[in-house]
Amino acid sequence: MRLGWRSLTARWAVRTIITGTQADADELLATGATLADGVADAEFTAYGEHPGIICRAYRGQLRCLRGFLDDAARLAETAVERARMVYSPFVLAWSLIVAAQTHLFRRDACAAERAAREAITLSREHGLPQWMAFGQQCLGLVLCQQADWRAGIELQREAMDSLHAAGSLLHTTRFQLHLAESFLAIGDVDQTRLHLNAAFAHLQTHGEAYLASELHLVKLKLLKAEGAPKEALKSPIQMGLDIARRQGAHLLELRLAAWTAGMWRELGMSEEAHDLLAPIYGWFTEGFDTPDLREAKALIDELGGAACP
Repeated sequence: MRLGWRSLTARWAVRTIITGTQADADELLATGATLADGVADAEFTAYGEHPGIICRAYRGQLRCLRGFLDDAARLAETAVERARMVYSPFVLAWSLIVAAQTHLFRRDACAAERAAREAITLSREHGLPQWMAFGQQCLGLVLCQQADWRAGIELQREAMDSLHAAGSLLHTTRFQLHLAESFLAIGDVDQTRLHLNAAFAHLQTHGEAYLASELHLVKLKLLKAEGAPKEALKSPIQMGLDIARRQGAHLLELRLAAWTAGMWRELGMSEEAHDLLAPIYGWFTEGFDTPDLREAKALIDELGGAACP
């Protein structure tokens, strides 16, 4: 019973992440890892998982969304290293999938590809259909980031079909979101709208709110691509920022603010754009070599110069 409580702590923490309660989830995951460290690895065999590994893996993903990008990478890799030591293909595939997702959030396509491909190979060898689907989805995103759009979109679609065929709907909001992003990148607004609407619907039905602000960002990009007037963009901007701030998802807040600042610069609103983005960027204490922070800093520098008389 005592060991089961540790596993329950890990599962409850993961549920807390999915619903977007970031600060609470961070504390729960840290507690779960500490509790699990007090028990021998072999004691968890009967549960089919290892709370210490799973808590570290998901805490890496969570810390990434919260804006601790270097810590996120360390936690993701630590979880994988520990999973290799417990000799469980299921736990190793699980940790590799979460690591791949974390690297994708950090926009590190190379690290994400390595983790996803290993997870796919492991899942194929040991008959793990759910992890196979998640691995394919991650690899599909990597292919899109490498501009292999056709193969990347097809693999993402195959992954979502496989996930649903395995009887799971978990993370469908994210799957639909990334398909919407991918179709928007190649200019297919009809498919973008289809998958974006499906993502919003799944969020509402199942409460998968951890990427809610990203949904509003894709909505904004779609509206702009369709030539919507700037007044139509105000509400999605504010809603997305409010959600990210409420969740403590500083990385997602930065992304939305950077996109908004770039749009405002195009409209001649450089001072307003700088005032929005600079304080959000100033919150960060690490991860300055990651693409999101590099791009935000470059934009802030441009806006600062444009705002000077």
